[in-house]
Order: sequence, then C-alpha cells, then structure tokens
Amino acid sequence: MSRSRRLATQAFVALVVVGAGVVLLALAGVPDRCPPVGWDGATRVAVRASGPAEISAAGTTYRVGGRALLGYGLGTDTAPLVRLGPLPHPLEVTLDVAAPTRRDVGLAAFACVRLTRGRDVWTRRAVNSEIRSPQWSLPGDSWRVASAGGGPEWPAGEPIEMEAWLAIDGRPFVLVFEPFALGKGG
Repeated sequence: MSRSRRLATQAFVALVVVGAGVVLLALAGVPDRCPPVGWDGATRVAVRASGPAEISAAGTTYRVGGRALLGYGLGTDTAPLVRLGPLPHPLEVTLDVAAPTRRDVGLAAFACVRLTRGRDVWTRRAVNSEIRSPQWSLPGDSWRVASAGGGPEWPAGEPIEMEAWLAIDGRPFVLVFEPFALGKGG
C-alpha cells in the first residue's frame, strides 16, 4: 500500500472515531456543571416552604422561589409515539424571581439547579424564560420563570433537598430550599 493511501486511510479512521465520540456524547448528554465554576463565595439564601425568600441586591428587593414535581401532565412525555409499558413521570423544576421593574428582573438569571434524594443527585442547567410584566404599565411586579426538566422518576412522597444558583447583576446567590416531599404535578 502506498504511503499516501495509508495516510488517507488513517485520516478517515481518525475522523470516524472522533465523529462517533461526538455522537455518543450527544446521545449520552454531557452532565451540566452545577454548581457553576467560580461560585464558591456565593451568598446562601434560605427559602422556606411557606413562601418566597427576599434578596436585596442592586438596590432592589427580589422575591425568589421554586418547586419540584413529578411530571404527570400530558405534555411531559418526549418518547416515541408507540410505547410499551407505563408512561414516565420525570422530575420537573420551576424557579421564579420577581422584582418591581422589568429592568430589575433583567439583571437576574438562574444558572442551574441541584436536587438530592438520599444519595441520588440530579443537576440540570436552568432555562430562563422571557421577562413577564403587567400590561399597559399597570402596577405590579415583573417576573421571570426558569425551568429544568427531564429528571429521574423518584418516588412521590420522598423527601428531597433542592438548591438553585441565581445571579443578580453578576452577584452569585445559592437558594437553599427547605427539604420537602416530592409531589405529583399536573
């Protein structure tokens, strides 16, 4: 075999190996980095089960909260049209932040969420929604919701712990939610 043909074969094999690796990583889902890098000194904020917590940052008071539920609604299944066996009920997380103005809410964004059940840990990057505001400049707060879905199907009623990472005007916060029993969502 000639030298150029051998080099072409080796290049082709290397390309196939790299391509297969990329496809396998995409199918496996590279785990999200949670907590985010560089957030070691973040301010910890306790969030009680009775309601949202308040954070003072950037000259504004923000109200933050969240919940985690098992997805029992119709739109939670992303599997093929034909399924053998029971429908899954993946873990779904919703986080929210509210402030007096759109501009204030625009300074806040969730980075990720981590849930713990015993020794099991699930993390996911949070997907932030657009900012919502009262119409026609009516009085009231603006808010943003973030979500993370597709989690494991842990048993309903099990106690879980939840933490969420939130940045407000570049200042990092870790929301530490009071442990709660995992419920079924709609």
